[in-house]
Amino acid sequence: MSYFPMFIDLKEKKCLIAGGGNVALRKAESLLKFEGQVKVIAPDICEEIKKLEGNIQWIERKVELEDLSDCFLVIAATDCRKVNHQISVYCKKRHIFVNVIDCKEECSFVFPATVKREDISIGITTSGASPVLSSTIRKSVEKAVPDYYGILSLQLGEWREELKERVKDEPKRREIFRNLVLKGLEQEGNLSREDFERMIEKGNMV
Repeated sequence: MSYFPMFIDLKEKKCLIAGGGNVALRKAESLLKFEGQVKVIAPDICEEIKKLEGNIQWIERKVELEDLSDCFLVIAATDCRKVNHQISVYCKKRHIFVNVIDCKEECSFVFPATVKREDISIGITTSGASPVLSSTIRKSVEKAVPDYYGILSLQLGEWREELKERVKDEPKRREIFRNLVLKGLEQEGNLSREDFERMIEKGNMV
């Protein structure tokens, strides 16, 4: 079975990780990249998690099902199969997104291998068949998507609404935006305000 790729806004959403080991660490790092509000609960939490910066809280005790009640997303990453199963059942009954690290069948979503460049997010999954293959593909994608793609994305995002206001003709606007993208790639993300104005002027002359 393959999974449908869906991108979700995690900013300030409550994300709970049950477990405090290396797997929990990797999940926490991923969620923090997308500005999730992360809480880690486990009797033993590794020092690397405690040193993470950002919107994170950690509590050293056993997780209780009540801890999950108001969460948007939960990751069951304990070393106890029974606990992970209980978390999955609880979350699914309450329509809370849940990922269970030791049982793909109990997940309502899977964690992709991600490549992030500012506002650009690329997710890769083998639908749980081979995390190692997902990671290998991610490394290839990282090489193919340089950092300046993210810078270019931010610049184009800043100008998008202004372009809509100044150029009412949709086909003409789309062509201007296409030329801005090509110019930005050619200049490795270094688009100037002069480039923007020049493209609008040129586009309006067509």
